Amino acid sequence: MKILFVDDEPAILEQGKIFLQRENDRLEVETATSPQKALEMLNNSEYEAIVSDYQMPEMNGLEFLEKIRQKMDSDIPFIVFTGKGREEVAMEALNLGADRYLRKGGSPKSQYSILAETIVHEIRHRQMEERLELTNYSLENAEVGALWISPEGRIKYANDWICQKLGYDNEEMMEKTVSDIDPNYPDERPEIWKDIKKKGRKTFESEHRTKSGETFPVEITSHYLERNGKEYEFAFIHDITELKEKERKRRKAEESLKASERRFREFFESLPVMGFMISKDGKVKEVNERFCDNSGYETHL
Repeated sequence: MKILFVDDEPAILEQGKIFLQRENDRLEVETATSPQKALEMLNNSEYEAIVSDYQMPEMNGLEFLEKIRQKMDSDIPFIVFTGKGREEVAMEALNLGADRYLRKGGSPKSQYSILAETIVHEIRHRQMEERLELTNYSLENAEVGALWISPEGRIKYANDWICQKLGYDNEEMMEKTVSDIDPNYPDERPEIWKDIKKKGRKTFESEHRTKSGETFPVEITSHYLERNGKEYEFAFIHDITELKEKERKRRKAEESLKASERRFREFFESLPVMGFMISKDGKVKEVNERFCDNSGYETHL
């Protein structure tokens, strides 16, 4: 975890760097003696959090924070760490986008222990927010449907793909149950729920019905998830219309080939002359009944 510590007192920076890295060996602390220097460093390196003093010459900590949030458009965790604590300063810092406001004071070990814990907490919190944003973005822009479903079968979340595919807006989807969109869904939801919960994962085919009443084939992969005492079914839905069409064409081609082979066999056997087929290497592969009758050979040569 790479941290930028900003303070106009070099002794404070040196002390803070030693104690923070001693408190948590995952912290890599770099220092800057002014916000101007810190801005240069931010342009050249990536950091996971900033710790800044408030009262500094030329540019104070809140002006520095404002440049970070507005000019650089960065949401990096920013912790104001100062000995000049006033309630109005703390409020302004939080209003400008500071994540935490801590006062210096007490023994170095105690204050830097609290600061180290705060830094790690804010970094992890921001990482979780980023993962959540990326997950939501991925779900909303995926070319498959995604549904969160309650144990009772009520839809609790639906991504854009499935809403558009079915012709409902998000609010309408939140009023639906699985049986509203799946005409093949059985009434015994408790039994289905028990099966998903027991297996943890289940893949099956069904159909989905659009708002206009049209249906299309789907493959559904359902997962069981328990979170904070609540249970969910998380389902991925794939539209398999094209796959089913390919299968239909393949079956039709196979049936056509079998019919052709049957017609040829009937024609071959009905020939009024001796008929036989020879392979490329000169071996007789097939003969008709007239050949056997006239030659005295059996069908198996």
